[in-house]
Amino acid sequence: MSKKSNWLNRKNVELNISNEICRSSHGHRMTMRADGITSVSRFHSEEEKEGVLQTLERILGRKWKQYRIERKSTQNKAGKLHPYKYGLSVYRKGDDSPMLLHINWGPRHVKTGGIRFEFRPQHMDAEAMDHMLGWLSKRFGAIFCRLLARSWVTRIDVALDVYGCKLNDYVWDLKGISTFKDHINFKGLPGLNLGGQRSALRFNLYEKVYAGVLNSLGFNQRSEVVLKDGKARQEQFVEINQEEFDGFLRIEARIIPGRRSGAWSVMLAELAELKNPFGRIVVYEGKLKSVLVNDFIESSRPKSNSAKAWARHAMGDVDSRMSRRVKRALVTHETELFNKNEVWAYWSSCVAALGTIIAELEPVNATKKEMAVSQFVESKPNRKRNPRRLTRREQARLKRKRRG
Repeated sequence: MSKKSNWLNRKNVELNISNEICRSSHGHRMTMRADGITSVSRFHSEEEKEGVLQTLERILGRKWKQYRIERKSTQNKAGKLHPYKYGLSVYRKGDDSPMLLHINWGPRHVKTGGIRFEFRPQHMDAEAMDHMLGWLSKRFGAIFCRLLARSWVTRIDVALDVYGCKLNDYVWDLKGISTFKDHINFKGLPGLNLGGQRSALRFNLYEKVYAGVLNSLGFNQRSEVVLKDGKARQEQFVEINQEEFDGFLRIEARIIPGRRSGAWSVMLAELAELKNPFGRIVVYEGKLKSVLVNDFIESSRPKSNSAKAWARHAMGDVDSRMSRRVKRALVTHETELFNKNEVWAYWSSCVAALGTIIAELEPVNATKKEMAVSQFVESKPNRKRNPRRLTRREQARLKRKRRG
């Protein structure tokens, strides 16, 4: 590494490839992809449910040549329970492999689907996604693809990257929201959240550097415990010289639709029909900041030249209403960073990048009888067996212990 290398928060380092799309209105190169997809499905009969549960435990009960399967706890470090009782994660072989898929089952609530799929498509191309889903389909049988076809999306993250663009180059807004928050990761780059945690549509904007070449060259990484929002959390850091890599601004739409209702509702099999989330984002020229600062200074000046009037002004006792001049400045300095319809026309290619198995799903709706099937799992899963066969020496030692 160069002498200028420093440690940058792993969240601000991009190692994965996105789909090339059009250029911005100002000539920026842009890419886009589905960054995360969570969908929930239902069992349409007790026989289906029992068969799937047995297969899940069978997959957990042994080692596999192509993937690493791990049982996952369904409560966080603070002890908060997940909506599902049981879970497993699928990884590529290797201890440092990122998670590819998380499966949960055993819902805790009546109105929750029987099985949940959390995909991490940023770590796979179309071929790798098809391979993983095909591998699972061989273990589960035809029911696996039927469960995917029945599933409705409960969250989807769409990542739009604008290269050569920084957060402070523009001023940002999202129509219809009142919640916003600036944020910066420890040893990270600037970021901004638009919309509340529970909003159906929320945007996260933050700067990153693209360093995909490090996947082949290798890189130094370390973890540190940092204090965030009053809680100790472990963060990952990468040693990197930012000047050697392209920087970009990620505009990430986080969509959390209601189950089969609302403007954002979509089934996994109809993912290409997702509504354009970028239609509500508003971008203003960067010089709007200085215009508004000058307007604030002029409009908030005390009418009296007395010391007390200026003291109140210094303490923030000013009128906070938006003046006509401010409203006029917003309209005047609004800009089109990118053509929203042109950008969203590439969404179908992002769906195609998820592989043919997902792209070729046909949506399946449940009948009233099928909707009445209980999704609860009454029995507790069997304990995980040790897949490793004991050596003769270990077997002899175990026999001696039993005799003793």
